[in-house]
Parts: sequence; structure tokens; C-alpha cells
Amino acid sequence: MASIELEYLEEVVVVLISSLTALVPVVGPYLAFIIAIFLIYRMADTSLLMVIGAVIITRFIAMLVALAVLKALIAFGIINR
Repeated sequence: MASIELEYLEEVVVVLISSLTALVPVVGPYLAFIIAIFLIYRMADTSLLMVIGAVIITRFIAMLVALAVLKALIAFGIINR
């Protein structure tokens, strides 16, 4: 099993910069994905395909969690559909 190892400060930098990039109107979410791949690839000693795969998997899991939280908020009546 392969792994990508980053130090804590490197993880924080990747998360903050890609999150700030996501705030850019229209292209932000797509650009944040590319920025995260670029930063992790530059900071880690691993192949580009492994970094792309890791970012895709983590973004997919984050999307599923966000959808589950949204459905829970709608079910509890906190958000009106």
C-alpha cells in the first residue's frame, strides 16, 4: 500500500490555499482541485498519478459527507428545501 506523507504544516498550507482558491467565483472549485494536486505533488515524493488519485478520492468522500449533512439538515428542518 502506498502513501503520501506530508508534515502538519504542509497539510495546513495545502488545505488553506486550496480553500481560498475555491472562493474565486466561477472557476474556484475547479481551480482548487488543480491547486491541491500541484501543491501535494510539489511537497511529496510520489508520482503524479498517485497524487491525482488521492485528491479525487478525498474530494469524492468530502462530497458524500457534504450531501449526507445536507440531507440531515433538511430532515431536521433546519434548512428548508
